[in-house]
Amino acid sequence: MMTSITVLLFLTAWIRHWTGPTTASCFQFCSDVCMSITLFTVFRDVILHVHTFLGQLCSFMTAMLPVMTAVQYGAGEITTASVNRISLTLFITVLNHLQRGLFLPLGQALYSVSIASAVCTKIPLGGFTGAVKKLFMVLFSYMILVYSFVYGLQNSLAAGTDSLGLRTVKFAMGNFIPIVGGTVSEAFSAVRTGLGYVKIMAGTGGILILCMLVLPTAIFVWGFDLMLSLTHTAAELLDCGSGVRLLADTRSVLQMLAAVLWLSALFFIFAIILFTRTTGQAV
Repeated sequence: MMTSITVLLFLTAWIRHWTGPTTASCFQFCSDVCMSITLFTVFRDVILHVHTFLGQLCSFMTAMLPVMTAVQYGAGEITTASVNRISLTLFITVLNHLQRGLFLPLGQALYSVSIASAVCTKIPLGGFTGAVKKLFMVLFSYMILVYSFVYGLQNSLAAGTDSLGLRTVKFAMGNFIPIVGGTVSEAFSAVRTGLGYVKIMAGTGGILILCMLVLPTAIFVWGFDLMLSLTHTAAELLDCGSGVRLLADTRSVLQMLAAVLWLSALFFIFAIILFTRTTGQAV
């Protein structure tokens, strides 16, 4: 694809140099249409890759939730388990709705606007794609940031509550159960320590699986972005005005989708790390 676009850019620059304005304008229009079609075939695959990845991400975290909840219940972290499950379920539900009802249609709509702006130069759409991208990224980034802060704060408060309750239970077992109270209390602490190791193993495995899910899509998106960057540089050097705009707008939409991918994955990694770190407050 990069070869096809580069050839089109060179032909456009050559014809503009050796022919009249009318012929150059006609060929520029045909070149932009061909470039749009060529880019669309790959850009559609990118959107579907990101869409599929977000669906897999939500499915994996939905499957991970019962494991996290069971380990936390086993360790006596009832409040933390409830808060964690409710918060993650809410985030997964919202992300599922966004990736089905917003990310995919928005990416397609912005790419269509980019094509219209490049092919029909009389339509005043310059900067529209960039403005929408900036607005979307500000809103989505703040949503992730605020939700991460609230989620972390809730987990810290819930862990403190569980720790206080467990200390009370341990004290009661050690002092009010005749003869074997101390033994039961120590056994309880040993079980919690063992479950702490289980949490670390489950969290490490979850993060590794998340990284394996992210890697193929990230490589595909990064490769397409690199190709767009190189062809955009070539278009600027050859002074292909509409081609420059089309490539810049397409790259802008691609970076928006890549940011959604990374922010979503990072939030879930943060959630798993928090899950492994809330064990033990020593009881």
